[in-house]
Amino acid sequence: MSDRAGGRRLWSDRPAGVWRDGYPVGNGRLAALVVGGLGEERIHLNHEWLWRGRYRDRVAEGRAHLLGWVREAFFRGDWEEGTRRANEAFGGGGGVSGRPCRVGAYQPAGTLVLWWEGMDGEGYERELDLEEGVVRVRRGRSVEEVMAVMGGGPVGVRVSGWGRGWVGLEREVQEGVAVRVGAKGGMVRLEGRFEEGIGWEVRAVVRGGVCRGEGGRVWVEGEEVVVWVVVDVWEEVGGSRRRLPSYGPPEVPGEGWEAVRRRHVEAYGGLFGRVRLVVEGEEPLLPTGRRREDPDPLLPALLFDYGRYLLIASSAPGCDLPANLQGKWNPLLEPPWDADYHMDINLQMNYWLAEGAGLGECVRPLVRYVLRMVPSAREAARRLFGCRGIWFPLTSDAWARATPEAYGWDVWVGAAAWMAQHLVWRYLYGGDEGFLRETAYPFLKEVALFFEDFLVEDGEGVLQVVPSQSPEHRWEGLEGFPVGLCVSSAVDVQLVRWVLRMAVELGGRLGDELGRWREMEGRLARLRVGGDGVLLEWGRELPEAEPGHRHLSPLWGFFPGDVLWDEDPEVREGAVRLLERRVRHGCGQTGWSRAHLACLCAALGRAEEAWEHLRVLLGEFTTESLLGLHPVDLFQVDAGLGGAAAVLLMLLQVRPDGVLRLLPALPRAWGRGRVEGLRAPGGWCVGVWWEGGKVREAWFEGGRGVCRVEAWAEEGVVRHGGEEWVVRAREGVWEVGGRGEGRYAVRGCAGKDVSSFV
Repeated sequence: MSDRAGGRRLWSDRPAGVWRDGYPVGNGRLAALVVGGLGEERIHLNHEWLWRGRYRDRVAEGRAHLLGWVREAFFRGDWEEGTRRANEAFGGGGGVSGRPCRVGAYQPAGTLVLWWEGMDGEGYERELDLEEGVVRVRRGRSVEEVMAVMGGGPVGVRVSGWGRGWVGLEREVQEGVAVRVGAKGGMVRLEGRFEEGIGWEVRAVVRGGVCRGEGGRVWVEGEEVVVWVVVDVWEEVGGSRRRLPSYGPPEVPGEGWEAVRRRHVEAYGGLFGRVRLVVEGEEPLLPTGRRREDPDPLLPALLFDYGRYLLIASSAPGCDLPANLQGKWNPLLEPPWDADYHMDINLQMNYWLAEGAGLGECVRPLVRYVLRMVPSAREAARRLFGCRGIWFPLTSDAWARATPEAYGWDVWVGAAAWMAQHLVWRYLYGGDEGFLRETAYPFLKEVALFFEDFLVEDGEGVLQVVPSQSPEHRWEGLEGFPVGLCVSSAVDVQLVRWVLRMAVELGGRLGDELGRWREMEGRLARLRVGGDGVLLEWGRELPEAEPGHRHLSPLWGFFPGDVLWDEDPEVREGAVRLLERRVRHGCGQTGWSRAHLACLCAALGRAEEAWEHLRVLLGEFTTESLLGLHPVDLFQVDAGLGGAAAVLLMLLQVRPDGVLRLLPALPRAWGRGRVEGLRAPGGWCVGVWWEGGKVREAWFEGGRGVCRVEAWAEEGVVRHGGEEWVVRAREGVWEVGGRGEGRYAVRGCAGKDVSSFV
């Protein structure tokens, strides 16, 4: 087992009491959750493509002829009637409609069960090694290792000190599902089929010792046993099978465990090892779960590493689908919210960390999914609203269908705009002009085309978003609906403004001059503040039904967006006051909401508030294995990923004008430390050493052109390629780079040498 003081691991001295306390492994395609039991070991298995698919070919209904009828109620000021009409016209099924939701549920493939002699509790310890991407469990004289081999390989289990025992596969009984389990020789096979024509197979191949198949299990005798688990998924079309993934099932390795493990660690480490955060301090010699009771200063640093691990494990390059509400880990037949894709913050939050943490490749499955939805989204825009471009729903599934499936919640036009942000980020950080030309800009243009048709003039010539929503929130007094609809909510105005600005900017880079979108932005509805100086969530003064509501959508323009920074001081201050009011009234009572609070406070430079939100997140909204919780006991992966993004924002931010801010929200608890490998737009790789809460030295390399960074002294000394020169701040900004490849190290003239710090 690794040194407890090593820092980059989670560990426990007891088995997981419930599956949520288990340790996850994954390679994007396959996922497994290791319980680490004593009486038997149970490893829950998932394949990213195993979803229920009864309505996988669903299409949006033709409702565009009702848009004028809906808008009439809003424009005469009857927003309650407008909400009723809009839901009747565009709400679809699901939600509070009484009709079925057609979003499919993410499903478990089965559970690998192992038993061997001597599974006692003597010397028990389990750990998740974040440096290697391997789970280890020690029981008496036996040591178990589990990994999901990177690069699309199988799930592997090795037990040293086995003796005698058996290996089996099982799955809960489920209506409408046929499952068969059999064993022969050294292989256990589970085959399942959903009544809607989705099928799958799990094979557990046992290596080592003497094997015999009997009673649906493989009985094994030997000192060391290795089990390789492969899963395949297909749909039945016209009596034949069509594989759902773009890839085939993994091969059972021909080499020994150590050779495969070395390849896995090398591939995984090539992603995880890009960033290293070291914070000075003494790590408590306590199990990770116990550290949550009073989170110590180093626990958020561990969360940052764990968030990077979870993103790699659920969205590694080579998989087809992005991380869903539960990443890729789900042993439940009926997971909360179907473990689907929620596009009003949750799916996006899963990827806030990616670019800045050097994991741009992990965004590829998200991009692939978004592009798969475009044909259905184009049809939905036309059928629902009579518009060109694309419309994305609030929720969807692996089948990437754009249909409203959450009556009472789903009348919202902002999802595609929010998803576009991740394609734009991928271009800005990666710098691939081909990606801009062929992927990011065409998608952004589709969103802008939708708004060009959807925005409507009011009586004063102002372009309004009607109907509009502030996701999942409503005002007091609205009867019969969980969400209130309005004219130009604050978040929708911000999203539309961002889309039009980015479409003009990126189109200009490609020679696509779109002055009409610049003109549209100038006519767009403005954000307003109320008599109390607070930003108006719905554009008019209405009492919130939940002043501490979990969604912070009106503050999108602070983070993850940036358009609020360009607003009038009165509007910016009103947005800050809205944040403060949300907090006063108890906002942050879900894991992901608390993570968003931490991100917003970090973006605003409120270091100690961000720090406190992280401590609450860790102490109240994580499991023993630091997986995020939606109270009281529902696992959602977004909280951990969003919390890790908050740590990133404490260390590095990018201003709307592209200038980098180093340590913009560093908490007092992190007095001395070092981070390296962070990424910034323009392809820059950034490192910072700090002491006494202040930057001592920073370094930049690998970028294009010149890196602009907020100066921490009037003058700085730059070292590059054996040369040294002075850089002077202009309007508080240093310009670094432009003299060839290699590392540019910068320190304030009063700085000191960094070489003594490790």
